[in-house]
Amino acid sequence: MEKPVHPIRIGCLRCGKVVPRSGFKYCGRACYLQASVLDGFLRQILIGDGCWIWTGNSAEGRARFGRKLSASRFSYQLFLGTIPKSKKVCHSCDDGMCVRPGHFFLGTSKDNSADMVAKKRQAFGARHGNAKLSDDIILQALALYKTGNISQRAVAKQFGIHRVVFNKIVNGHSWRHLNVELGRRKWRHVCR
Repeated sequence: MEKPVHPIRIGCLRCGKVVPRSGFKYCGRACYLQASVLDGFLRQILIGDGCWIWTGNSAEGRARFGRKLSASRFSYQLFLGTIPKSKKVCHSCDDGMCVRPGHFFLGTSKDNSADMVAKKRQAFGARHGNAKLSDDIILQALALYKTGNISQRAVAKQFGIHRVVFNKIVNGHSWRHLNVELGRRKWRHVCR
């Protein structure tokens, strides 16, 4: 008499526990849902030598997983662990679509802004979205004013710059990245 053949019990693909019924890959609904979310996340990543580029949803140049969840935060939590409430996930590679865990560091908004300034990625001068002037025009206007033969008002009128704007440029209140010395004391911001 032959012994009945029992189906081979395999482990859950997510946690490794014994699957209760044959033909199933997961031990329960929780493992199935977590595995399907993980699978959905990993299918939307283009893995390369440098950054892992997110190919899923995005909003304003930032990777989104689902409607509200940041793909960068999800990736950090998946591969590196929990994120304290006071911290943000910052990118060392400066690519908002990158989800590679090795390119992340935790920091505050202030840390992220300091990183941006240190890498000269902030908008200033001609790179600012509202800029109507270029570095060349400003340098030409300052060179003309530096000769001493013409007033700020006349230079501003000649270059189509408002006189108050040109005064701020001359005194170092704006366009100071050009670092032009006009023989005047450098402007310093004093907090009151």
